[in-house]
This record gives sequence, structure tokens and C-alpha cells, in this order.
Amino acid sequence: MGYFTDKYLPYYTIEERDRWEGDWELVEGIPYALTSSSVVHCKINLDVSKII
Repeated sequence: MGYFTDKYLPYYTIEERDRWEGDWELVEGIPYALTSSSVVHCKINLDVSKII
């Protein structure tokens, strides 16, 4: 990562993440909230899978 992101973004461990509520993913110590797909996204996936 760049100078500013390395300096100002907090980094977390898996042990810390395990204590959080909700679904989270850690990528190089940076947390990202996991969200469910939208209804539109699910419909597009279904339509594409029918074509394949």
C-alpha cells in the first residue's frame, strides 16, 4: 500500500476480528464488511446460469 494508507489505516488480527459482530473479512489486516447480494444481482446470476 501507499505511504498514507500504511500510516493511517489500522491493522487488525484474526483474534480481534473474531470478537466483532457481523460478517467481516480481513485483507492484509484491513477489515471489509461482507454484505449479502442484492435482489437484482441474484436475478442476474440466475439468468446467466440458465444461459451457461
